[in-house]
Amino acid sequence: MSTDRLLVEESIHDEFIEKLKHVLGTEWRRPFSLVLANGAMKVRALVQDALDKGASLAYGVQSTLTEEEIEYHHKKTTLPGPTLVAGVTKEMDINRLENFGPVMSVMAFKGEEEGIKLANDNMYGLSASVWTKDLAKGIKVAQEIVSGCVNSVINA
Repeated sequence: MSTDRLLVEESIHDEFIEKLKHVLGTEWRRPFSLVLANGAMKVRALVQDALDKGASLAYGVQSTLTEEEIEYHHKKTTLPGPTLVAGVTKEMDINRLENFGPVMSVMAFKGEEEGIKLANDNMYGLSASVWTKDLAKGIKVAQEIVSGCVNSVINA
C-alpha cells in the first residue's frame, strides 16, 4: 500500500510540506515505473486537474506538453517522477480518485471534526493512518475513521 492522499492539520501544514519536500529531494529521487503508458497519462491528468483548480505543485515537474506530445512521449516512457501536490480541495479529481503513481496530494483541515469528515468522504478506504503526539486523541480519531484498516501512530 502507498499513501497518495494526506490530510494535514492546518496549524502544521506549511512546516509539514517543507519537511516532505526535503525528504522527496534527498531520499526518493528515482522515477516510478508504471506498467502502461495510459497509467502515466492518468497520473499527469490528475495532477493537471488539481493545478487547473488552484492546487500548487510543491515538488516535481508537471508536463506542459500538448495531448499529442504526451501520447508520443508516453510511448517511450512510463516513468513519472515523485510529485507533491499541495492545496488540494475535495472537488479535485486527485482527491477522489486513486492515482497509482508516485503522487502525494495534501489537503489542509481545521480541527479534528473536519479531518475525520474529510477522511471519511471518499469511496476508497482500504487503509488509513492517524499520526499524532496525543495517544488518546489518536485512538479517538482512528475509531471514527471508516476504513478497512486504521493505524494510529504516536510520534513523540
